[in-house]
Amino acid sequence: MGQLICDPGTISILLGNGDGTFQSAASYRTGTRPFTVAVGDLNGDGQLDLIAANNFDNTVSVLLGNGNGTFKAHADYPTDQAPSW
Repeated sequence: MGQLICDPGTISILLGNGDGTFQSAASYRTGTRPFTVAVGDLNGDGQLDLIAANNFDNTVSVLLGNGNGTFKAHADYPTDQAPSW
């Protein structure tokens, strides 16, 4: 039986090729145990950004988009309790 190994501090992005297939995964560091991810233009620059709610360290990670499907290093912001969406 296979073993599932997860890095508890990353999210992976698979960009679409436009034909129903995907490129290889690109992994990005986050806070500990991200469990929800949202996409939006968080800083008003016209590029899609990521925000991840990190359950085990009570933070939210923000990864600003570069506009080409890649993202800058994460910045973590503390929350008073485990974030939930």
